[in-house]
Amino acid sequence: MPQCLTPKIVLLLLLCSLTAHAQLPDCEHIYLKKLNDEGVYNYNPTLPVSATNPVKNTISIPESFGLTVSHVLGSDPSVLTFYSVELSSGNYIYYDPVSKDWLNTRHKTGSPYAVNIAAGGKYIFNLDGVNGKVYRYDGTQPEVLITTVSDFVGGAPYDLVTDCEGNWYILNLRSTTPFLRKYNAEGTLLHSWVIYNPSGISVESGAGFAIIGTNLYTDNTATGGGITLYSMGKDTVEVLRTTSDNVLSVGDDLGCCAGNV
Repeated sequence: MPQCLTPKIVLLLLLCSLTAHAQLPDCEHIYLKKLNDEGVYNYNPTLPVSATNPVKNTISIPESFGLTVSHVLGSDPSVLTFYSVELSSGNYIYYDPVSKDWLNTRHKTGSPYAVNIAAGGKYIFNLDGVNGKVYRYDGTQPEVLITTVSDFVGGAPYDLVTDCEGNWYILNLRSTTPFLRKYNAEGTLLHSWVIYNPSGISVESGAGFAIIGTNLYTDNTATGGGITLYSMGKDTVEVLRTTSDNVLSVGDDLGCCAGNV
């Protein structure tokens, strides 16, 4: 079983190597990626929105779609970095903590639509939200199709979240019966949650979602910006509150550390 990094360990590594490795990701933040913007934004959901929350990361990103937090696949799992999908080539790219450059893996995603990525365990998983197909990538060869979530087609957000055991989560807020599901690395369904909204809060998810502990977050890009907070229980996910702050507008993807889930 892959070893999970605790937030404290990751934070300590970050503090020790911040100068050498720029502003690498940690497990305390959600990372926001916006369309037509070369920046990655660090957002701490436990703190109020301010001039420094979210704040632009010192690492710029090439023109690309999708964002996830991962170690460089096949290398030391204690150092986290960013992965994305290069727009021009459709290949995976990642920020190399040693060279401080974005490197092209020369491996394409399984589909031109499969640019919504999440990393955990020893894999990256991609969602083709148009067709409900989910692919798995191990860093050594092109992706393989592992399953099709047929009742996701036309759903949202177009995103996945992965835990450090290599299980992945898919959320559909546009279904007649909205759901969150957990699958393993082979594409076998492990658990399902029903979305519970007792206060009738208006939710319109956009590009991504993230999980920290038992808190789940989606962006409200479709309605102008903001973040919606949910609480995960045993079999239900409850909508707690939403914001309309356009500072939190995403438009592309949310990324989080697999150790959070």
